[in-house]
Amino acid sequence: MFAIIALFDQKTEMQILKSWTNLKDNNLDDSMIRIQGNRPHISLALFQGVERTMFLDAFREFVGTVEPFSIQFDSVGVFPMTNTVFLTPLPSKHFLHVHEKLYQALQVFSDKADQYYKKEKWMPHCSLAISLPAQKVMDVFANAIQGFQPIYGRVERIALIEVFFSDQGINRVEEIKVV
Repeated sequence: MFAIIALFDQKTEMQILKSWTNLKDNNLDDSMIRIQGNRPHISLALFQGVERTMFLDAFREFVGTVEPFSIQFDSVGVFPMTNTVFLTPLPSKHFLHVHEKLYQALQVFSDKADQYYKKEKWMPHCSLAISLPAQKVMDVFANAIQGFQPIYGRVERIALIEVFFSDQGINRVEEIKVV
């Protein structure tokens, strides 16, 4: 499976890594740290079963058009169906436009795209903890909002990663260099 993700400037990445580490240090969750090669990010799209060479070419063409842009995380949320706690960015017009341009550029692969990341259903977020046991969701959420301050940063680049699974879920990700 391929994921297209937004990666942050170093300061923003470090602030989110600090949240991941805080959850681990408080024995609440280490799901994001445990994934080998994982970095704080926002997933823009997921694709399965695409022809690799054609997909990489289309992604390469798209990614060359994207400039860095500002981002602001101002709230914490929960996906109750997957027991995921996350930071929510303000969906600026520019950010939404980048997402829309991505799907236009990769339109030929739209039947291979995960429906939850398409424009009609996409909820931009940066995961703090995923697949939590139900009884831990509120503890992780409480930890995330304790002393919460908005994060002002930048999306520095859009990257393509390959996602690898084990019996326990995602176990590693690898960035595919295309430029």
